[in-house]
Amino acid sequence: MKKTRMVGAMSLTEAVLWLALAGIVAGAYLALAGPATNSAKAYRLNAQLSTIKEAMNHYYTDTGTYPCGIRWLIKNPNDEKDAATGNKCYDSLSLKAGAQQDEDVLAHWGGPYLKDQEFVPGNSWAIKSQFGQAIAVGAKITNDGVITPLNPTSDELGEQDTYYNILTLTGLQADHIRSIYSSVNGRGIEGSKNAEALAGNAIENFADALKVAKGETDYEMGVGKFDKGKQAYMVYRFTRDFSGK
Repeated sequence: MKKTRMVGAMSLTEAVLWLALAGIVAGAYLALAGPATNSAKAYRLNAQLSTIKEAMNHYYTDTGTYPCGIRWLIKNPNDEKDAATGNKCYDSLSLKAGAQQDEDVLAHWGGPYLKDQEFVPGNSWAIKSQFGQAIAVGAKITNDGVITPLNPTSDELGEQDTYYNILTLTGLQADHIRSIYSSVNGRGIEGSKNAEALAGNAIENFADALKVAKGETDYEMGVGKFDKGKQAYMVYRFTRDFSGK
């Protein structure tokens, strides 16, 4: 009896070849889509940082200082001054509870200054970043670019420590840093030159976070010292009144 073969059916060899071809096409697509996706995220992050910068300026206009925690751009400190999260420093000048600057903040706070932002789960001192994990306020930076973010609730803020009025970005990989750096700094001559250096895999030998924080650059986004396997940070300068303490 003559066997009937279903029209359009593939042999095992044809199926293997088809799957191999599909894998090649998918790999090529991901290779092309990855940088494009990073660029889109970096663009959204740039817009988010500009929004936060504007909120910081409004906070400064009302209170005469910048907040030591991004929380106070959203939450009214008057509502929480007796709670566990309050009485811990509302301003970036004293970094201590009970200082005169704190009283000025409590008297003149006119926010919320920042809307449509989500706190990081379990950490109301940082908000979710459009690229990476979190954005927070303030950090110490060593001469070689090691970044230590400010903890506004700590009782152990060193008397001799200098904290900078910057935003810190966390949860970034090397390719993320390159995309963000290029997106935020790429228009200026100096920033463009550094972005090209980072694109050439110079990231492990490059750190300009301290220069950015001190206002010594014509661009606003800086890179901390990058060590594989450790937390990577970037900083964003929103003011040239750089030193909180």
